[in-house]
Amino acid sequence: MVLRIQDQLAKLRRNQERRQQRKAAREAAKASSTGDSTYGLSNKDKKTDTIRRCGNCGQTGHMKTNKKCPRYGMNAIDPMSPTLAGPSESVADVKTERSRILIKSKAIEKPPETTRIKITLPSNERKRPAPDLDSATDRKRPFIDVTSLISNTIKTLWDTENAHHFHYPVTAEIAPDYSTIIKEPIALIQMQNKNSRGEYKTIGEFMQDMKLMVNNCQIYNGDASGYTIIAKNLYAKAEELIREAGF
Repeated sequence: MVLRIQDQLAKLRRNQERRQQRKAAREAAKASSTGDSTYGLSNKDKKTDTIRRCGNCGQTGHMKTNKKCPRYGMNAIDPMSPTLAGPSESVADVKTERSRILIKSKAIEKPPETTRIKITLPSNERKRPAPDLDSATDRKRPFIDVTSLISNTIKTLWDTENAHHFHYPVTAEIAPDYSTIIKEPIALIQMQNKNSRGEYKTIGEFMQDMKLMVNNCQIYNGDASGYTIIAKNLYAKAEELIREAGF
């Protein structure tokens, strides 16, 4: 009898503990549901958590089409963006589209165009064509250069070895028949005198007299004569000096 009573008491305690556990679980679930609603974490609120900003006045909580907007019906210009229009430009020239700003091409100030000035020079100051260097007259050196070059050439030939035979004209005492055989005698001193008087207008005229001196020596002394060899050497020396001078 006593054992039966103890079993019934034990069952009652177990049933009471189960009821208390179920009650505690329901209260915990209710508290969890209440907490989610308090902090705004419901699925519906999570989907609509985006804060909208008015594109007209820049404030939050309404759209630019809402009549509550203080700038409702006015042109939309973002107050947070810097002013892009100049003092002479209208607000209509600037249009905002979300984060992008569109500017009409007419609103952009273009740099002033440079003015070209055409200057007409007088006919006598216009650019003349370059001279034709292939022309023989253009290739002639100034007269003073020709005279100076011939004078320096004769001085160099004068000091050349064995050139003393051609310093002065052949006299009748040295060769009595020279004047009858040679019709145009020439010597270095005669060339120097002609150059001093300005008779040589070109280098070619001077070289003709040098050639005449060689021919006279060949005619009177023969081609194999030592005098003729000296005369030819003087002629070759004159050509070399003139070529080095650039003529």
